[in-house]
This record gives sequence, structure tokens and C-alpha cells, in this order.
Amino acid sequence: DGPNRNPMQAIMDGLRYVSRARPLATLLLLQSTVSLFGAVQPMMVVFAKDVYGTGPEGLGFLQSAVRLGAIFGSTALAMRGDVHNKGRLILVSGFLFGLSMIVFAHAPTMFIAIPVLVFCGFFDMLYGTTKQTLVQLMVDRRLMGRVMSLNSIAGRGFGQASGFQSGAL
Repeated sequence: DGPNRNPMQAIMDGLRYVSRARPLATLLLLQSTVSLFGAVQPMMVVFAKDVYGTGPEGLGFLQSAVRLGAIFGSTALAMRGDVHNKGRLILVSGFLFGLSMIVFAHAPTMFIAIPVLVFCGFFDMLYGTTKQTLVQLMVDRRLMGRVMSLNSIAGRGFGQASGFQSGAL
């Protein structure tokens, strides 16, 4: 497993490991789905301009609301410490994240959208951080790098692709 190892073989080893570890595969599939269909940022410009009729300052408020919620979510997790029912927290926070995105999509004014986006950021942070922690706790340490690379693809890779599908819609 040294630096001269075939990269394609390493990728295949990671994929085989994940495919045999059902809970891990489920978490990565869930992350891929949430990342592909749950990214609010790609559509934020459209909402600011076309839905709420505001310019760059309104866009800044909308984007800042999500980030503020993420700060609140991170702080809540840090203050809480170890969460025992991580699976339950992932499901509940993922559901509430999706629900808050639906509410945001129907928010008639920016003044309603901003607090809803704070909740989006909050639940997204709870979901993402807890999912990341659970993945790291489940992985065989010898394959940590390979699995975390797949985790990054599921989160960041598909997250970037969400801009394409959002634009197409």
C-alpha cells in the first residue's frame, strides 16, 4: 500500500469495501442524493433576482442566512458533544433540511425566506457533520483515505453537479 500503488486499483479497493459495507454504502448514497438534489446555493441568484426582485445586497443576505444557520448548527453540535443516536439525528436533520428547503421554495417574500434559510443552514450542518462523523467511525482505518475520497465525491462532486441540474430545471 505504498506510494507506488496503482491508483485505479486503490479506487476499486475503496469501491469494493464500500459496496460490502451496507450502512456505509447507504450513507454515501444518501449523501450523493442530498448533494445532487439538495443544494440551495445554485438557485440563490435566481431567487434573489427573479423571485424577490433584489440585487447583490439581497443575494448577500440570502447567502449569509444559510451560513449563519450553519454557524448555529456547528455551535449546537460542539456544545452537545457526542451524539449517541447519530443515525436518528441524520434522518431527522435531513428530513428537516428538506422540509425547510420546500418552505424556502414557497416563501413569498425575502423577509420570510431569510429565517427559513437560517434553518436550512442549521439542519444541513447537523446532517452533514453527523454523517461525516458516522462514516469516519465506520471505516476500517486501513481504507480511510479511499473511503473519505469517495465521501468527498458524494458530497462535493455531486454538490457541484447540482448546479447543472438546477439550471436545467
